[in-house]
Amino acid sequence: FGIVGTNVANFTLRDSTLSGTHGTNLVLNESSVSFTNLSGTALFEGNNIAGGRADNMRIVNSSGSLTLTIQDSASDQAVFGNNNLNGNDSVFLQTSGSASLGLTIDGVAFNGARGDLLQINAFGNSSQDLVITDNQFHNTHTNIVPAGGGVVLTGGGAGTNIDVDYLIQDNSFQGADGHALSAAYKPVAGTIQGRIEGNVIGVDDGAGGTQGSVTSAGIFINLEKTAGAGSATYAVALVDNEIRDTGLAGIYLGVAKGTATDGATLEVTASGNVVEEMSEFNFAALYAVVGGAGSGDYSKLGLDLSDNVLDNSGATSGSSAVVLDQVSTTSHFYFPGYSGSPSGELNGGTASANLHTFLTGEGNVMTNGGYPSYPGGVDASFVSGLTGDPLILTPWMP
Repeated sequence: FGIVGTNVANFTLRDSTLSGTHGTNLVLNESSVSFTNLSGTALFEGNNIAGGRADNMRIVNSSGSLTLTIQDSASDQAVFGNNNLNGNDSVFLQTSGSASLGLTIDGVAFNGARGDLLQINAFGNSSQDLVITDNQFHNTHTNIVPAGGGVVLTGGGAGTNIDVDYLIQDNSFQGADGHALSAAYKPVAGTIQGRIEGNVIGVDDGAGGTQGSVTSAGIFINLEKTAGAGSATYAVALVDNEIRDTGLAGIYLGVAKGTATDGATLEVTASGNVVEEMSEFNFAALYAVVGGAGSGDYSKLGLDLSDNVLDNSGATSGSSAVVLDQVSTTSHFYFPGYSGSPSGELNGGTASANLHTFLTGEGNVMTNGGYPSYPGGVDASFVSGLTGDPLILTPWMP
């Protein structure tokens, strides 16, 4: 280890450099900076940290309360350089038990990691308030693991009841092999509220390309309920993001495994986003899927889409601008204000009462890919029971 601590209360590291190689053992998670149960107030300001055998920074808390800030300083730009050639993450943060985390990451350059540039896990009954703003997530590592290399917010598992609020704003993402930004949770119960705003994913060069694999999304939002008593809800706002060069979907939304008594509900408000310059095989500019556990899956996915540019035309072998996939007959989509056919199809009602026309009327501009696609930009061929119910959850609000 470079710096290692256990049960430390309060810590500051400012304008310092940890370079070279820190640690020899990946199994022991030997890292450049490592704390177990760091509590109180911690500040990492203007540091240049690299070379971790496992992670560049690793903080794992199972109890206590931590207010953690990672930022640049007046003297130095905060940088996380490449970790070991066969290492793990650049920054790894985890809460479990009753631990709480208040996190601010601002103005930091994340330059390389074999695993993820940033991974934040929420387990047990822990709570997190995350503010991630004005950072550069550009992965230049030469040995990124398949489907890795991006930013990952996650948590859940057996016995979990988590409370997570997050703001991800004005960041730049490039170079991941997997999803550029993944915020996917699997709790038994809990509440997740998020806002993803003003971020730039991919390269604005007028041409489509693939930043990562053909299974990668620009923004990946997913709620999968773990079996057990209690409901899981997830509300997120996607506002004014620019997304390019993805292999699967510009925006991926999914929810599954809610039951009639222990529900799983995902609600997404998306406005002002631009999805364009997709790779050749990109499936959809926006792909949304509800259900997945058979006829007993009562998951719900509410979508409020307005003033988005959803352009999949760069995907010469791709599908529609918007693809809605309902896997379980007992699950369903809902779009506030929609009054057309329950199937959402173009021939499911009059010209003014179908999902295609409805979304266009909400200011969305949709352009299909080159594969035979549905007229109007929306493939809802697997949808039934579509309603116009209002959204009831609240995303993170500034």
